[in-house]
Amino acid sequence: MLLLPHTPHAPQSPTLSCASPLSVSPLHSLLPTPTGSPFSSPRGSPYSPNTSPIPIRPCQGYLSRSAGQLPAAPLPFPSLLAQRPPSPSESPSCQGGGAKELSGRNSFEVRDFSLGMMVFDPANPALRAQLLATLGASPQSTFEAMRGFHGGMNEGIWFVKGGGETLVLKLVKFDRFAPPQLVEERMFTKLFQELPGITEDPNVAFPFKVLRLLGRNNVRKHDLIVMKKAPGKSLDHVISEKWRRGKKAELNKIFGKVGECMASFHRRYGGRQHNDAGTQNILWDEETQHVTFIDLGCMGNKSNKTDVQRLSQVVKNLSRCAAYGPDLVAAVSHFQEGYNHAMQAKPAKE
Repeated sequence: MLLLPHTPHAPQSPTLSCASPLSVSPLHSLLPTPTGSPFSSPRGSPYSPNTSPIPIRPCQGYLSRSAGQLPAAPLPFPSLLAQRPPSPSESPSCQGGGAKELSGRNSFEVRDFSLGMMVFDPANPALRAQLLATLGASPQSTFEAMRGFHGGMNEGIWFVKGGGETLVLKLVKFDRFAPPQLVEERMFTKLFQELPGITEDPNVAFPFKVLRLLGRNNVRKHDLIVMKKAPGKSLDHVISEKWRRGKKAELNKIFGKVGECMASFHRRYGGRQHNDAGTQNILWDEETQHVTFIDLGCMGNKSNKTDVQRLSQVVKNLSRCAAYGPDLVAAVSHFQEGYNHAMQAKPAKE
């Protein structure tokens, strides 16, 4: 078992961009899809179950445009890499009441988990009992598989329910020949070593455990990433829901809040980019007005797109869909205004 120390190290600059193998959801998952479509799913995000978006015909040409065409000019970021991110008690301005729901697991551990001759299937009683004991979960906990979540390096998602909290298990392939930037366990380990306070940040869903699954002859073919389920629904679902109900003004306010929280994220982590900040990886909790960024496996990698460019272009692409139309572009303006205002504001601790 490897329990990583809370010791920051000098950051190293990755040389590879965050390519598609680590993305949780393919680009087509951002599109509202008709019932029965091979891309449809009862959940908009692997970390927050919700209902299907409104059924429409997918947009033509959605994948033909690049975020690099967006003339966004993010403001310079302060150099904070040597500083520990703030603890929850410091309460960055974008945090809502939902922050309390993410506390309680503020460490990060990597350890081996022997499968022996078994395949990873939580329906197997022997494996299920062994896994629940390793996770520290209640023996009466139940596993719920997320249907339709496969592709690239991703092999499946399970929700573990019981004992007062819901855990998310993400099964990913392991390739020992892959560069470190394309292995999520290595990226999470690196992030934790450099930014140990990230496990205490209520605005990100950072794993608290990674199990290296060892099969026959102790060969490692998969990793299991374990985290606590974040509150809220994915932003792509929120867009669909608010638009269908004609609540465009509410949607614009939400995007302004997302912009503020993204700026806070960048300030706390020295300008590091999330690198996969699409609508499927941002959660919004309506009750607490809380924003959570999920799927951080590519955070800090070099990329030719900023998070502001990426999310802005995703929403602009959605505005070309028949179900939304050009009025959706207003959300981009509110997002960028919220972001720029928060970046220009003097931090409370200064």
